[in-house]
Amino acid sequence: MKTILAVVPATILLAACTSTGVSGMSMGSSSPEYWRGSSSSVDEFRHDNVVCSARAAKFGNIDPKMAPDNRMDRPMQKWPNAVAQETYETCMHDTGWRSMS
Repeated sequence: MKTILAVVPATILLAACTSTGVSGMSMGSSSPEYWRGSSSSVDEFRHDNVVCSARAAKFGNIDPKMAPDNRMDRPMQKWPNAVAQETYETCMHDTGWRSMS
């Protein structure tokens, strides 16, 4: 009986973490997730965002300093022109990310 009583709280905790989408991110459970991908790693998102931002700046003929500050925990920020925006979105899509906003 003691074993069952010890397992039940652990099972409930595991189920709660799974249902709230805990994925190793350090944004807290109250932070909405605006990007979804094959990985939910903040570090992978940052890497892919940098790569896609550089590509968008190049093809959109924009100074890289003008790149929007996109992050997983907020809606996608728009680029200054349509070419840069389309390049960025296509690149993020190709690396497995989808904007949920």
